Amino acid sequence: MAAAIMTGRTRNLVAGHLRGIIATGLQFLAAGDTYTVPGMRIIYSIDVMPQTPPPAVPAPPLPYTFQITGNVLTLVATAGMTFGAVTIMGL
Repeated sequence: MAAAIMTGRTRNLVAGHLRGIIATGLQFLAAGDTYTVPGMRIIYSIDVMPQTPPPAVPAPPLPYTFQITGNVLTLVATAGMTFGAVTIMGL
């Protein structure tokens, strides 16, 4: 299990009692990789757009989900994935 990499962290925001992070990329190199969100104790929501490069012949997208434990995201998928336009909200 390795750590995921967040790139292009563009802003931190506060919306009422929630804190948020907006970034341009989040890369999980393998299934089971984790990302600990700095400055948060609990993650309430995550909004991502899969950006894993498509193959030459279109195939169905990889099924994926996240396991959230406190402020740690764990990718549950069959392979690593890259996401773009990431928004994470929590406390």
